[in-house]
Amino acid sequence: MNKFIIGLLGFVLLANSAEAQSNKGIKFQAKIKYTLSGAQMNQAGASVNVRVLSPNGCVLWEENHPSENIVNGYLGLVIGSGITQGAHPVGTTFKAVFDNSVNRSGLVCVDSGNNPTALTTYFPTPNDTRIVRIYFASGADNILADFSLRSSGYAVNSETLDGKSVSDFVLKSATAWPASCAAGEFVSSVSATGAVTCMPASGGGAVSSVAGRTGAITLSTSDVSGLGSAALLGVGSTVGTVASGNDARFTKINGVAVSATAPGTNQVLKYDGTQYVPVALPTAPVTTVAGRTGAITLSNLDISGLGGAAILNVGTAISTVAAGDDARFTKINGVAVSATAPATNQVLQYNGTQYVPVALPTAPVTTVAGRTGVITLSN
Repeated sequence: MNKFIIGLLGFVLLANSAEAQSNKGIKFQAKIKYTLSGAQMNQAGASVNVRVLSPNGCVLWEENHPSENIVNGYLGLVIGSGITQGAHPVGTTFKAVFDNSVNRSGLVCVDSGNNPTALTTYFPTPNDTRIVRIYFASGADNILADFSLRSSGYAVNSETLDGKSVSDFVLKSATAWPASCAAGEFVSSVSATGAVTCMPASGGGAVSSVAGRTGAITLSTSDVSGLGSAALLGVGSTVGTVASGNDARFTKINGVAVSATAPGTNQVLKYDGTQYVPVALPTAPVTTVAGRTGAITLSNLDISGLGGAAILNVGTAISTVAAGDDARFTKINGVAVSATAPATNQVLQYNGTQYVPVALPTAPVTTVAGRTGVITLSN
């Protein structure tokens, strides 16, 4: 059972001159009394913690009022005038607490008992309200109460447009706008009352300073933000540099000079012992083969990989090739063949000396089984 009853007397928006622009305050008033006896609370120097919470319990503002006197149950303080505390979002202004147009992250969020939860973000909707949580100790008792903050919070933010106050905008009069400049002019300034000043483009002046320098300007690597030494184009002949346009190496091939003489059509560069010079290709440029000049006869050793197989041996023995005029081509098994050309249907017949072409006889067989003449065969 709750030992105390806290009745809200009201929230009142304050806009005194000291806080009018950045931190408007909200006057909080409440009446506290004991539940059983109905007696009103009296406490001197109470340390009152005030939190403004989002609907999902995230702390949008936290401050402490270290010495508040509660007299006859009355507690009155100004929210927005206390000492900010640990859960207070860094850099938050009081009027930003009630801005429903900005999503927030990195927040401390708590439950109804003021215990931290896992939430850290708040994504407001246009009609979200705020909760004011009052917490302080009274002897052995801890007093915690939540109050819904509606119209007063909206009033804090109502004097801004997208979080910006009136002083953030340029004022204009209906007679001065729309502004127009003559042809060739540009708007050079607009006063606080909306008056426009135009200047001709020719009167605007030229660029008189670059990187803090005037006159003839040479930029260094430090003038080019973010690039460091990469802004320096190194010219040289080593790794990491760029060759100069007149680098002498452009007139050499692998360190050897090239003649300045312009080459003719189909000429090639030939090293003459000193430099490369343009020359015409000779008609028969090959003057040596396998280290030999003149009439060249290759040996088997000149043909890499073939060895002895590169030799063509001519002869009459095994593993040789017969010569084209080999006399054996005019003999059959060593017997001479007549040079007389044979006639149709003639055959070669050995006459005891050589093979000669002869016609086959009509009856060349003259004896059978040792008989001649008319032959009758018996079994």
